[in-house]
Amino acid sequence: MILGLHHISITTPDLDRLTAFYHDLFGFDFKDKADSAGGGADLDRITGLTDAKIKINLLRMENTLLELVGFEQPQVKAGNVNRLVSEQGITHFCMAVSDIQEEYARLAAAGVRFQCPPLKFDGVGWATHGRDPDGNIFELVESEPSAQRAGTDHGD
Repeated sequence: MILGLHHISITTPDLDRLTAFYHDLFGFDFKDKADSAGGGADLDRITGLTDAKIKINLLRMENTLLELVGFEQPQVKAGNVNRLVSEQGITHFCMAVSDIQEEYARLAAAGVRFQCPPLKFDGVGWATHGRDPDGNIFELVESEPSAQRAGTDHGD
C-alpha cells in the first residue's frame, strides 16, 4: 500500500546556494546531511550511474522533506533555467501559503523571479509560479476556504 509522498528531490550544481535559498527564503529547517564521497555499489545501482559521489542536504518544513543533491561525480549537467512547464517531466512543486500577496512581495524583494503576480482562480484561490536559482519552478497557493474543504487545494 502506498502511504503518500515521502520527499521531493532536486539535483543542483551548487548545493550550498540552493540550501540557503530554501532555508533562508522559505523557512525549511536543516534536518540532516549525507556524504557518499566513497560512492559504492548500492549508490551506483539505485542511481544507474558508475562511481557516483553525492552530497545531500535534507530540509524539513512541517511534514514535507526536501532533498537537495549535489553530485561530485558525475558532474551535474546544467539544465535550462527557463524550462517551460509544458516540457515532459516534473514541472513544479507547490507550497501552501496563508498570505500570497505578502509572500510574493517578500520573495520578489529578495530577487526571486516570478512568472507573474498572484492570480485569482475561482474555486481554488490565488496562485503564482516562481523559480529557484537553478530555474526549478515552484508554485505558491493561497486556497479559498471552500477549496480546502473540497480537497482541491491547488492552482494547477
